[in-house]
Amino acid sequence: MKAVSSIGHGTLEEATLYGLAWHRLFGAESWFSFIDGRGTIQNWLVSGNEHLADLAVNYLRRHHAHAADRVATLVGPFVDCGDRWIDRWCSLIQLTRHSTSRAYFELLLRLVDNGTLDKIGGLMWSMLYDLCEKRPEWVPEVLARYIGRKFSVIRGSGEDMHDIRLIGYDETASRLIRSAAGRAPVEYVAHVLPVVLHISDSCSVTEPPPRRDAVWHTFIKDDHERGEHTFVSALAGALTRVASENGRNITGIIADLRRRDTYIANLLLQSVYSGAAPCLANEAASVLCEQRWRLLCGFVSSPYWHTRELIRAVVPHCSARVRIVLEDTIVNYVDPYERPSARFRYNAIGRTAYQLLSVIPQEARSAQANRRFGEWERRFGPPDAEPQGVTAGRVESPISESAAAAMTDEQWRLAIKKHCGDPPPRSVSDVFVGGARQLAQVLEGCTIEEPERFSRLILTLPVDSNPVYLEHVLRALREAPIDSKLKMEVCRKAFVERREYCGASIADVVGSISDPLPQDVVDMLSWLGAEHSDPERELWLDDAGRYYGGDIYSHGINCARGRAAEAIQRLIFTDAAYIKRFQPAIERMILDQSAAVRACAAGVLRAISYHDHSLGVSLFRRMNLTEDRLLATVHVDEFIGEHLGSELPVLRPTIERMLRSSEPEVCTVGGRLASVAAVLHEDAVDLGDEALRGNQHHRLGAAQVAAANVSKSREWCEPRLTVLFDDEDSEVREEAARCFGRLPADTLGTYGELIHAFCNSAAFAKGEFWLLSALEESVGRLPGMTCFACERSLSTRRTNTHIAAKLVFRTYQQHLDDEWARRSLDLVDRLCLEEPWLADSRFEEFER
Repeated sequence: MKAVSSIGHGTLEEATLYGLAWHRLFGAESWFSFIDGRGTIQNWLVSGNEHLADLAVNYLRRHHAHAADRVATLVGPFVDCGDRWIDRWCSLIQLTRHSTSRAYFELLLRLVDNGTLDKIGGLMWSMLYDLCEKRPEWVPEVLARYIGRKFSVIRGSGEDMHDIRLIGYDETASRLIRSAAGRAPVEYVAHVLPVVLHISDSCSVTEPPPRRDAVWHTFIKDDHERGEHTFVSALAGALTRVASENGRNITGIIADLRRRDTYIANLLLQSVYSGAAPCLANEAASVLCEQRWRLLCGFVSSPYWHTRELIRAVVPHCSARVRIVLEDTIVNYVDPYERPSARFRYNAIGRTAYQLLSVIPQEARSAQANRRFGEWERRFGPPDAEPQGVTAGRVESPISESAAAAMTDEQWRLAIKKHCGDPPPRSVSDVFVGGARQLAQVLEGCTIEEPERFSRLILTLPVDSNPVYLEHVLRALREAPIDSKLKMEVCRKAFVERREYCGASIADVVGSISDPLPQDVVDMLSWLGAEHSDPERELWLDDAGRYYGGDIYSHGINCARGRAAEAIQRLIFTDAAYIKRFQPAIERMILDQSAAVRACAAGVLRAISYHDHSLGVSLFRRMNLTEDRLLATVHVDEFIGEHLGSELPVLRPTIERMLRSSEPEVCTVGGRLASVAAVLHEDAVDLGDEALRGNQHHRLGAAQVAAANVSKSREWCEPRLTVLFDDEDSEVREEAARCFGRLPADTLGTYGELIHAFCNSAAFAKGEFWLLSALEESVGRLPGMTCFACERSLSTRRTNTHIAAKLVFRTYQQHLDDEWARRSLDLVDRLCLEEPWLADSRFEEFER
């Protein structure tokens, strides 16, 4: 056929007679068997011609509804083909119905297994809805294959195995899973249960049972749960339903679940027992009594909820003997987190036993159990209700700000004694009420208003008071306008009683005191800077920068030793006498095991150099700078920059090391410092050249220096900017373009060559704003080169055309007697044609 031949060459014209005939034939069901019978479709598929293969797939997609088995036979051999076939399969599978044929459905399963459908992502859930309506018993097969493959891919990729997400929050997926489990519970259990158990077993942690796993490590009662959690909750519901209908025919499932000690297996076992309670009540109760770890099964907000529901279901069907054993097990059960001396009810011994015992009817409990239940009820109040979904809101103080403002000192002491802990927030009239931490925030606000009163109040608190109150008072005292001696008394109390908890805040207050510090306070701050336990580890380095964005200095200023270093820096800047008094601590801080602390200690060396240049440099040379990333922190960077003018021989090896670093941020700082050195010293030109020859990070540092200093060091900066304007990296080009924003407004007329180079460079496309804005703000005569810049700007037709239009008229007005007047008028004509609204407004201003 001529149409097919044209398609093979990619030249089919639909308007031609043979094109129209082909489209008529393409959709005719009556011709499908004839074309297929001649082997034509198969020939298209194996022809090696991409256009014909696409034609075959599109043709089969059109006819799959009435010939699904034949379609499956024809395309089946291509399931594992890659390249263009991936797109063909995604198109075919998304736009066809899989319920028409088991053979066609088998193709879907194979495509899930080999990862071909990974490309369509979440769209797969939507395309399964038709299947769920017409063949719900097939859907669990797809679901099981999908999560099994997803887990295998994640496990083999080396990704973080602490919190594996197979689906994530996808309501479309969750609805489909729940629908499949509800419509075909038997098939759902048959296909999904083995996969869920395999995944849970494969990524469970080694700990006492019930062992948690990396996928289902916690369960939160929520209407919008993650898709992988829906898999399990739907599985639990399906197991309960299957067990209720076939209670005595599920011994194999029970045996399989009982031999496992994972949390997931226990949850599912309890679901089975709940459904089969009338016939398996004694067995279920006995399992709980024999393996008490199984009692821990529920949600984060109610850790024993599922167990409570199981006990509620089986007790009416248990024999008297088993019920007594179960009751005894519950009464004597102690949660691992309950303590005999617990101050708070939520972790006092007996609370868990009380919750579990509450679901056994009073008439079914023994007299002894009822006596214990009565004691616990008086202590703990009503049993917990059914757990609710996740709720959010602000946690308020147990005493409002208005009430606290009227409290006496004695009332404050009683309140601090009463609210001495941080129990889980409780809901009171739709408001969450907290404990000590929230009340301490109110105390902080009161201290800001009356710092002297509350400073004296905090000094009277007993040693065993919650340290959060002391911490918040210290926060309020940093800027408080009270006598320094009173501040120091509060710091002494905090240091003696709670130095580990309040270390950072003590340092903040001491560092803010302007009066000379007595030796004991200096010793306090020295201890905080050199011996405090915080930080215990390098959080900035953990988990691929999850903490503090991987920034060393940010970690430093959020830990006690780092904050002490910052305080010492402030004190030394204001009084050189502190150098000698803190020197032993400084000697230890520059060698601290934590890079975060050393990042802050470098600031101390800057303060020392402010008074004693040689000592500061000497200490810097002895500082532990083994981590490359430490060289890019703010104080190290600033220290080197401040001393480049006089200490190049000392600092040159460090700059060379930075230029050879593999850390991007270190390369950028190294490129910047190398360029500064080249500007300051003729014998450091090689460092600047090395930065310009380096990678994009080195060149970015060089661009920062050249752009910032072009007016001060024009001889070095201008030729380098002309090169950087055409750098292969867009970020480098944009940084170089910023030079125009740093030029004095009245000097732009002398930079015609630089402007010309910029307008002809790759940097102009995204950096024109800097030049046009600088020209617009210029108060002197515009250089004629402004006209060239406006030509380029109007050609790009970007958002800066309004600035260009204004500059064109201004350039014409200032260059009436030279060649630029003609070019300006040409641009005015162009504006009238292309941007008439801009030209009109400029004409009005010009005429005025």
